[in-house]
Amino acid sequence: MQAITFRAPTGTITASVNPIIPQVDEAATVTVTGASEMAASVFAKIRPGGGVGCAPTFSADSGDGLIFGKGVDGAFSLPVTTTQRTAGSYLLCLWLATSSTDPAPIAGPQPQLFNVVGPPPAPPQPAAVPPTRVAAR
Repeated sequence: MQAITFRAPTGTITASVNPIIPQVDEAATVTVTGASEMAASVFAKIRPGGGVGCAPTFSADSGDGLIFGKGVDGAFSLPVTTTQRTAGSYLLCLWLATSSTDPAPIAGPQPQLFNVVGPPPAPPQPAAVPPTRVAAR
C-alpha cells in the first residue's frame, strides 16, 4: 500500500490602481488579479490607511466592500471602480478564499496601499487692470 499526500491548493492575489495616484472625486479602476488552483472566490474591501492591517477574513474586516465573492478558477483579472471623497492613504484588503468567513484563505489577507490627492490648485486669476484715465486738455 502506498500513501499519497496532497498539498493544499495555492493561489495568488494582488491589485493595481489606475490612475496610480487618483485625485479626490476621480473614478479609479482597481484591478484585482491573481490565480487559483481550485474554484474559489475573490473578496476585496477598501478603507482609510493607517491603524490596523487587514482582518483575517473578509467578513471580519471593517472596510467598505468592493468585490463580494466573485467566483474564479485559474487566472483572473477583475476590474472595479472606486471614487474616494477625501485625500489621504487608502488600504485595499484582498482575499482569495472559499467563503467570506474562511479562516484559512488560499491567498490573503493581502494589503495594498495607495494614495488619493487633492484636486490641483485653480489657475491664477488674471490681475485686474485699472482703467486708464485720459487727461482732459
